[in-house]
Amino acid sequence: MSDSVKVDIDVDFELTNHDLAERNIIYDLLNNFLDVGDMTISWQTLKLIYGLQHMNPLPKFYDLTRLRVIMSLNASLEVLPIVLESCPNLKHLSLELVNDDEPEAVVTSISNVLSFCLVSSLEYVEIESPVITEEATEEKLIRYFLDNATSLKKLSKSSFVSV
Repeated sequence: MSDSVKVDIDVDFELTNHDLAERNIIYDLLNNFLDVGDMTISWQTLKLIYGLQHMNPLPKFYDLTRLRVIMSLNASLEVLPIVLESCPNLKHLSLELVNDDEPEAVVTSISNVLSFCLVSSLEYVEIESPVITEEATEEKLIRYFLDNATSLKKLSKSSFVSV
């Protein structure tokens, strides 16, 4: 595949007791897209990946330069570093934060471990979030990128009305 190929991954099923066959489906799917240059990953898919990451870490997407990620605002501080670690050559990140109906623990701090793309290649970050959000979390994300993305050229933040 080439970097002109775009992939949108939206997997929506629940794992039953971390079933090995179901887990392998996710990782086989991801491994098929290692050479993609532009990818979108849904929050449902990220929840599955995050729930299984202690068994199988995300593969490395060395050719991925553009990534759009949709994730829960409450989990973003914990999940984002895991995603960035799998994209060492990422240049453009679009992060859409959503309010998730499922209750989950709110993470209040972001990892101090810096992914390779933060210190080498990430140039553009776009953060989109609902108008009514936990502003402290957004501020931590913005500060994380401003403090650590050494190649950052542009960071933008916009809000939308969630219906």
